[in-house]
Amino acid sequence: MDYQQHRVQLREISLNVMTAGDPDNPAIILLHGFPEFWYGWKRVADLLVERGFYCILPDQRGYNLSDTPFRVKSYRLRHLVDDIADLIAWTGRDRVFLAGHDWGAIVSWAFVSTYPELVEKVVIVNVPHPGTMRETLRQDRGQLRKSWYIFFFQLPLLPQLSLRLFNFRMLKRSLVGTSRPGTFPEDVLEDYVKSWKGNVRTMINWYRALIQYRSSLSWGRIDVPVLILWGKKDLFLSEGMASRSLDHCSDGELLLFDATHWILREEPDLVADHMSSFYTK
Repeated sequence: MDYQQHRVQLREISLNVMTAGDPDNPAIILLHGFPEFWYGWKRVADLLVERGFYCILPDQRGYNLSDTPFRVKSYRLRHLVDDIADLIAWTGRDRVFLAGHDWGAIVSWAFVSTYPELVEKVVIVNVPHPGTMRETLRQDRGQLRKSWYIFFFQLPLLPQLSLRLFNFRMLKRSLVGTSRPGTFPEDVLEDYVKSWKGNVRTMINWYRALIQYRSSLSWGRIDVPVLILWGKKDLFLSEGMASRSLDHCSDGELLLFDATHWILREEPDLVADHMSSFYTK
């Protein structure tokens, strides 16, 4: 699949953005999470292009080739959401389809709560609604233990130093150890290592800003149609949060997969099929 690379100037920063497909086709913005970059969506995007969509895959701020503001407050959720609003303006479209995985899903939840008029439908992959996540962390010690890394990332210096050791061995082991065998082959891991070099601090700042700065966004009921795709073998997030997230949606649907948190790489055909059906029905 041929991808076009763009440098997109937003209000505050500029993003590296990859696009594929016919620009006249329906547009989908695909948002990656930690510790990935635009490439995390590539296998799914290739299939969506074949199904007649125009795919827009940004490196979000702090990642890979996009701008990397130094200060933690530059990664407040409001900034992350406004980046996507600016990106939609760059496309010249009034509305788009949206999809997010991991942190990209958090941004997607926040975006459809803040700018519902800019989104036709949204696909959420393996991240609960933030309200569900907060409720669960208060009540479920098991989920609190699974989320240990969020609190580790609040420490100064140590997290980024630890992740950089031995050519990012901890990050690579995390991807390989929490996914199906063969999901992240060595050549793919080396591409990820290239994207991490020089950016670990700003990638971690997403987590620091989440804890250090209370969001000014309002979390009302989600009226944009939502499809949640969830790998049941996710080692980071409890499956029960997937169904409880539907309580925040006026028009929500949940599909469970025999996959891990890295469902985009493990089941790209199924993900693309369900996304295409959802967006076109």
